[in-house]
Amino acid sequence: MHFFAPDDRIAPIDNCTCRACGGADLVAHVKASSQGLTAKAEECEYIYYLCNECGSLNEFSEEGTFYKVAQEIHFANYYVDIIAGLEEMIAPIGSYIKANGSRDGQSFLELGCGFGFVVDYVGKCCGLQSEGIEPSGYGQLGQQLLEVAISDTLLGEGSPHDHKRFDIIYSAEVIEHIPTPEIFAATISRHIKPEGIAIFTTPNAEFIIPESPAAETYSALFPGEHKILFSAQGLQILLKKVGLAHLTVKRRRDSNLIAYAASRSGPIAVAEAAQSDNATILTREYLNTYRNSSKHKTEKISRLGLAMHYRLFKDFVNHGWADQAIFLLAEMRPSFRCEVDPSMDFSVSSETDDTSELLHEMLSLCSICLQKESILSQDHHLHYPRGGIAFGKNMGYYITTVIHQIFKPEPAPILNSSINYLNIFIDHCMWLRRGPHPFYHLEAISLIGPAIASLFLFQLKASSPIDEIKFTFIEEPWFKEEHPVSYSEIQIHLKTYRERHDALLVESFSEDISKQTINPIRRVLRQLQRRV
Repeated sequence: MHFFAPDDRIAPIDNCTCRACGGADLVAHVKASSQGLTAKAEECEYIYYLCNECGSLNEFSEEGTFYKVAQEIHFANYYVDIIAGLEEMIAPIGSYIKANGSRDGQSFLELGCGFGFVVDYVGKCCGLQSEGIEPSGYGQLGQQLLEVAISDTLLGEGSPHDHKRFDIIYSAEVIEHIPTPEIFAATISRHIKPEGIAIFTTPNAEFIIPESPAAETYSALFPGEHKILFSAQGLQILLKKVGLAHLTVKRRRDSNLIAYAASRSGPIAVAEAAQSDNATILTREYLNTYRNSSKHKTEKISRLGLAMHYRLFKDFVNHGWADQAIFLLAEMRPSFRCEVDPSMDFSVSSETDDTSELLHEMLSLCSICLQKESILSQDHHLHYPRGGIAFGKNMGYYITTVIHQIFKPEPAPILNSSINYLNIFIDHCMWLRRGPHPFYHLEAISLIGPAIASLFLFQLKASSPIDEIKFTFIEEPWFKEEHPVSYSEIQIHLKTYRERHDALLVESFSEDISKQTINPIRRVLRQLQRRV
């Protein structure tokens, strides 16, 4: 990924115009490669052109092929495992519905619903008549596993929803993939009820600057797949063109936009009152529906159920709720054990779990997931771990966090297991970051900094050496930009380690001097004693 200097910027070919505002004043802004974040400038095949009239970014190559992969069952399993961006998908719609209050008989349609998690959430937790449209294969798998209504025919192209209007139409991270976003937005506008609302989420073009964290920037560009990245102004212009005259655009972090658009003002007043800071609570409510409905004490939890449990476990760990996290791990253990090794029989022990034993076994199972994925990715060059359990490697990291929280001090065996796990985890995540398809593994890559801080803390507790040469990359600009909090923690751990190391050197030197100066005197005294 490389940004153009002002003097190097070139105009697009074929007199292209901005897909947001129609403006013709376009200049090359950044180029990137689908082969990864670290590709050289000459390897970057996609150029994003900045519209000087509205600030949006346009990419004019042929349509991408990434989502054709979604037809594969292995990719569907991988997608279920990671449940990428669940909080970000649920938050805009959940906060709006909660703020709206009245829900009786209301209808909801999600376009590009993927596996269908949001469709499921709206039906289970909000009580709306909830449906989705997803043309790829994993939408049909979601329909089966989640038991939700998902059609594979696009709206306006013979869909069963073509003659319907909805109270809410939701499109999360879809419009940026479409070469004709105005046609897409106009189709949505035609299918909203007079008092209805359309909700869009999409990457923010104004985030794409050299100063932004490289990994997030690359993810927002998604080279080869994202055809337009809207600025707030560009998105407003487009939506007003299609008759959605009343709207508000909010920034979610710096990298993302949420647009609420309607033909009347009423829904927008609700949107502006919606609290967007309760994403974690909304997601936890949804995940708990799977935990509460799962007969985990007597029946094996499904792969989907385990992925949901992992997300809830991660939430508990991030909030420091170690006791709840451990209790959830105990519920998962019999089923996770069988998922990692299908030859094992499912059985639930009636005995109370020993915490140390539980964490040690679960960390060992996660280690199997991690090493299997490492072999599949690095040795067999697979984009994602077909046949692996993708959430397993990340769950192992969070288990080590729980170990920090509950053991003071940690038992030696679990200390050593944690150190070994984190070393392998960090090595694999660094490979993923440099690899050709980092966007499949963004969650794992985001844990590089926290994992190194955790590793160093374990090594301090175990009084084991820290290999500073191996981790010299922590001083590189990308690391400081992407992991500022972890970088500060790492510096504290390194300072403690160096102080201990220096103290040991002084002590060792003093002992050596003592041996050299005292022992000869003692020999002389012994000789005098013999003469007397």
